[in-house]
Amino acid sequence: MDWFKSIDLYCERLNADFWAEPFNALTNVAFILAAIVGFFVAKNHNRLDFVNGLLIALAATIGIGSFLFHTYANEWAMWADMIPIAILAVIYIAVSVRSFFNKSWLGVAIVAVLFFAASYGILFFINTLPANSIAWLNGSHIYAPVLLGLLAMSFSLFFIKHKATNLMLMATITFIISLAFRTMDKTICEILPLGTHFLWHSLNGLMIGLLLVAIIKYGVKKAE
Repeated sequence: MDWFKSIDLYCERLNADFWAEPFNALTNVAFILAAIVGFFVAKNHNRLDFVNGLLIALAATIGIGSFLFHTYANEWAMWADMIPIAILAVIYIAVSVRSFFNKSWLGVAIVAVLFFAASYGILFFINTLPANSIAWLNGSHIYAPVLLGLLAMSFSLFFIKHKATNLMLMATITFIISLAFRTMDKTICEILPLGTHFLWHSLNGLMIGLLLVAIIKYGVKKAE
């Protein structure tokens, strides 16, 4: 693998220069702002423990990793962008199942296995489709597991009338809108050379902020 191979995936990038995607790069401040909001909410609610602190730090790390990808735009920067997202998703799901639904670690493990099995099945099915039939997705299909997790969490919280329901529903709706903007980025380059990927960042920052507030305010800290 060539770790320094240039990657051009978005409308805004017209060359391999460091500052070729200023809007896509700068809008990553949304993740930093989400982390700052999470920090102050945790402080105000006396919930700045290790787990919440880790989630807040990961939110900020996503912003840093995505900034690197939209400036250096190469293989190593792409992994710096993707890895924090994957880690935050896994940890948030585990913490949510445990603190929102009062599950043991065994319950968390069972839900995790079911979730990853469903996610793998969805991605496997999508990847069996002809490439030209999913080209319009612009690679957004890789976020199907995230959408699945948010939908499952929203409906589950709604079913038990949990206090975090509204925040989770808002986060889910925000993610669906942001995913639409990510998907359409490549198809509207001629109409809007700037693209719409910067809106993916902005809305995802809002989404992560909502998720942090939900888990910090309404997640139950369980005794070991």
